[in-house]
Amino acid sequence: MASSKCEICSSVTKTKYRNVLCCESCKAFFRRTHFKEEGIRCPFAGKCEIETNTRKFCRACRLQKCYTVFSIKRQQVKTIKENNCDLLGQPLPTPMKTDANKK
Repeated sequence: MASSKCEICSSVTKTKYRNVLCCESCKAFFRRTHFKEEGIRCPFAGKCEIETNTRKFCRACRLQKCYTVFSIKRQQVKTIKENNCDLLGQPLPTPMKTDANKK
């Protein structure tokens, strides 16, 4: 596969995530951020340009662009959080108890 541009920030990438050309930085950002979106606000009325050099300036606009590119609606994320499942609707595994957790 030849190098192409990330559909979120336009940086050079060879990888796909959710069937979309996406750089590792945007992929990691989305995976870390999409369940914690409540406190994220854009100070510029949601009009930020997300590019390689500016992608770290506004988390709110970057997350919104991820939702748009990955075709995910915010209601889907809310439902996923409420049902304790992943983006594909699969139940999340329950944490295992270890001796360190027992007291």
